[in-house]
Amino acid sequence: MEMQKIHNREEWNAAIDKWQANYNKNIGMITKNAIGFYPPVQEDLNVDETGYMNTLVTKDLIRHYADATGDTNPLWRDENYARTTRWGEIIAPPRFLDFISPSYGGIPIPFCDIPGMIPLNGGNSVKWFRPIRIGDRFSVIDKFVGCVETTKPNWVDRRMFNIKSDRYYINQRDEVVAISGGNIICPFNYLPEGADAKELKNPFDGITRHHFTEEELQAVYDNYEHEFRRGRDVLFWEDVQEGEELPMLAKGPVTVEDALAFFAGVGYCSAFKVKDMFIKAHPHLNIPDPDTGAACPPSLIHISDRHAQQQGMPYAIDFGAQTEGNICHMICNWMGDDGFLKYLYCQARRINVIGDLNWIKGKVDKKYIDEDGDHVAALKVWAENQDGIVFMPGDAIVKLVSKEGSYM
Repeated sequence: MEMQKIHNREEWNAAIDKWQANYNKNIGMITKNAIGFYPPVQEDLNVDETGYMNTLVTKDLIRHYADATGDTNPLWRDENYARTTRWGEIIAPPRFLDFISPSYGGIPIPFCDIPGMIPLNGGNSVKWFRPIRIGDRFSVIDKFVGCVETTKPNWVDRRMFNIKSDRYYINQRDEVVAISGGNIICPFNYLPEGADAKELKNPFDGITRHHFTEEELQAVYDNYEHEFRRGRDVLFWEDVQEGEELPMLAKGPVTVEDALAFFAGVGYCSAFKVKDMFIKAHPHLNIPDPDTGAACPPSLIHISDRHAQQQGMPYAIDFGAQTEGNICHMICNWMGDDGFLKYLYCQARRINVIGDLNWIKGKVDKKYIDEDGDHVAALKVWAENQDGIVFMPGDAIVKLVSKEGSYM
């Protein structure tokens, strides 16, 4: 896609206003997605949509998701164990949704011909209504919410937009299992004709890889060895204390293999002819390999430093959805087999590069009886790196068993 020539701020603002208006013509649009990673482009919207990757939930697919988040909970894996729980069978971890179809998807990806725009995953919210079980068969429907400007008043050479869409996960009984609210952040940096994009301030300046000491790595191994999991022990709502901390989890240092485990499950992996079909359908996504000149998809940003650097990143970056799954891992360990995660919102505040060590943490913010009559605990959760930088903060609501006997 050839970039527009922008001569002054008036043309720049006019082009962005037109871009936003074009998006918002489609507010309320309902889309039933195609299966696979190369559905047709909607020419009238100038977008690409992420389809869904797996329609049938199997025991093996649940295990693959658990492996991709490093989660050894027997509730996701062991039929004999699962029969003894409230659920009576293996169920899937909450963010298994990403292996059906990425819950950060459902958003028209904002490719456009205006220079200086870098779309980023801004984080997602998910509401769950029922567990995901083996044998469930899914379809996915999206509803476009809109493109909203969030530019701050004092910004001169930058404009910011949030593009939002709701993704509905519907099982074979026509039950809505979950709704994901996706969010793409779109910053536009003023880049007049003739200017070099390298002149723009790089928001990733200062991000370098950390070389870990034996002591730092041993802390990770100790956390793996002594991971807290409540399991069959019931956490009663009455026993939860506001302000109490959740047992933290270590994840990392993140390697390419960790990224690939998730990469394959969300359906980004395709080869040869299938990969070529995707690139031909979406030529604006082609990022040629600098050595061979061969066409490459942008998803290599998650596994290749070189390809990440071609897209303005310092190193390959992990999947935000994988980190959200890691946060769910910690929550499920704390709430035990009898808890149910009703809601999670995570904000992608900073990139998490391959090589970072992640600590997943949380605490109880408050507890109350919600509008559904459920006894719930509201949590503050977050992921931070080895430098103590919180790169993904979030909020969660967990339904717990009450000693009064109310739950289901």
